[in-house]
Amino acid sequence: MANKWYNNIFSSKAAPVSLPLDSPQLAQYLVGKNVANQTVNQEQAMRLSTVYACTKILSETISTLPVHLYRNVGEKSEMHNSAPLHDLMLRSPNDFQTGPEFFQYVMMCLLIEGNFYGYVNRTSSGKVVEILPLQPENVTIKQDQQFNIIYQVQFDNGKQDILDNNQILHIKGMSLDGVRGISPIKYNAEAIGSSMAARDYASNVFGNDATPRGILGTDGILSADAYTNIKESWNASHQGVSNSHRIAILEQGLKFTPLSMSPADVQLLDARKYSRTEICGMYRVPPHMVADLERATFSNIEHQDLQFYKATILPYLTSIEARLNKTLLGVNTQFFKFDVGSLLRSDLTTRVNAYKELIACGVMSPNEARDKLDMNPRADGDNFITQTNNLQFENQNEEIAKPKKETE
Repeated sequence: MANKWYNNIFSSKAAPVSLPLDSPQLAQYLVGKNVANQTVNQEQAMRLSTVYACTKILSETISTLPVHLYRNVGEKSEMHNSAPLHDLMLRSPNDFQTGPEFFQYVMMCLLIEGNFYGYVNRTSSGKVVEILPLQPENVTIKQDQQFNIIYQVQFDNGKQDILDNNQILHIKGMSLDGVRGISPIKYNAEAIGSSMAARDYASNVFGNDATPRGILGTDGILSADAYTNIKESWNASHQGVSNSHRIAILEQGLKFTPLSMSPADVQLLDARKYSRTEICGMYRVPPHMVADLERATFSNIEHQDLQFYKATILPYLTSIEARLNKTLLGVNTQFFKFDVGSLLRSDLTTRVNAYKELIACGVMSPNEARDKLDMNPRADGDNFITQTNNLQFENQNEEIAKPKKETE
């Protein structure tokens, strides 16, 4: 039973409480308040190194992938780089952001708030001239009885406006109602709060002196004033890193009994490793990308990078592309698509061997391979060849039809 402990901690006027040693309430008294009850906002979460690293990796990865506008021409598609909307999304969606900066901000909104909102500025004819990012907290989504989505926007100048889904580019993450995305930070506040608590604990231990803690004891009974004076005197002389390892002078029968703590105990290494893995799982980021190489090997990192693209990056790209097509394009013969070639690019030897095989079987021309290698085209490099007889496809029938010369 823990009634004696309870009375010592709290006021002597409180009624005795009997708690079993395995009681959750007793554990709550020992540990303190639940970190899940703390408000974990986006600024606090971003100060956590793992959250910062995961959001940085994801947002910067997306920002490196150029987005192009394509159009369907017959049974094939081609890049429509002459369209103004292509240049707008690729280079500068507005006057103060480049294309990479814009999509990096899109990702940060999705990773922190779960929603990105952009005001689509159009001319009177409906042509898109710019997309202005909005603060997620300034936008309220409502749905009427006809299931139409409307957005109540609070602009920075204090003006409020009601806009429809043709005026707002709304890209949302995982959703519980199909209308608005949920915030990964808010829905994982307990995991993030636990990691913050472990970090703060280790910081406080080192701030109060990272040497082993101990107990000051005496055979006599100390008055309240004597207790306060001894505590203040000891902390003033020995608390803090700058006062560590100073010689202590004890008087009036005081005895110091050290309580040893290993460095692992002080820093809660196992708990912090688990929290880091948990947050990586929340964002589906391979641990080796946040400098956790405990289980990473050179043989499986390349496989993890491929899984990172399939399980993490691809869903975001698909969602962004679909929303760009729906909001910005009025026809179904055009579509946006991210170029993921640089993300899937392997080492040079592997790429060269792959291009060699593709050229040999006629799937790729030499100039197409040179373009992938960032090399200028060469003369006659647009012709395709076969592996068997090294004939060009366009002249293959003619070469076969020619009679063979008789040997003399």
